[in-house]
Amino acid sequence: ILINDVFLSKMIIWLSSTLPVNSMYLDGFQYGDDYSFDWANLKALDSKTDSDIYFVYSGKFDLYNYSRRPTGAYKEIYSEIIKANKFKSYMSEFVPKGTFYPLNTKFDSVFAYAISDSTANNTVFIIGNFDIDNIFNVEVEVPKITSKLSVSTVNSVAIPQIKRNKIYTVIGPYDIQVFVVKGFSFKS
Repeated sequence: ILINDVFLSKMIIWLSSTLPVNSMYLDGFQYGDDYSFDWANLKALDSKTDSDIYFVYSGKFDLYNYSRRPTGAYKEIYSEIIKANKFKSYMSEFVPKGTFYPLNTKFDSVFAYAISDSTANNTVFIIGNFDIDNIFNVEVEVPKITSKLSVSTVNSVAIPQIKRNKIYTVIGPYDIQVFVVKGFSFKS
């Protein structure tokens, strides 16, 4: 929240829900906590750890020493975490043996990848934009995908279009799009 407001936080949430990581938010991230701790890296008056220094990363509270309860005014971050975690649970059924496939775009700041399961014949596509200032018309090459398939958006303002061997979408600054395609998978 200290770097680029809510946008980067939402991107991190969706990346965490679509990649094989266990997300645990204990530091106020889920509320958009932006408190700056004045006593960071100073000598502690009392500590329950092996260090007498309050070591704190910028924008984070000290988990192991006395600190206030995390809080924040960004309710949309908390609701985004709930939505993304529900989708993470859905992914375990939709692509139970999903394999990660990096995809190419022609912009350095735009990334794309897919989680695909050839047994279930389903794929989850993720496209993100790390550029804070620019909107991009993105073309992602996906071999053997056809316009006969339908796209179900999970997290997107724009609706991606599928043509032969390509997916087209418009992606805004610090946006991340998540969508699913049933009946399509990458063949290993």
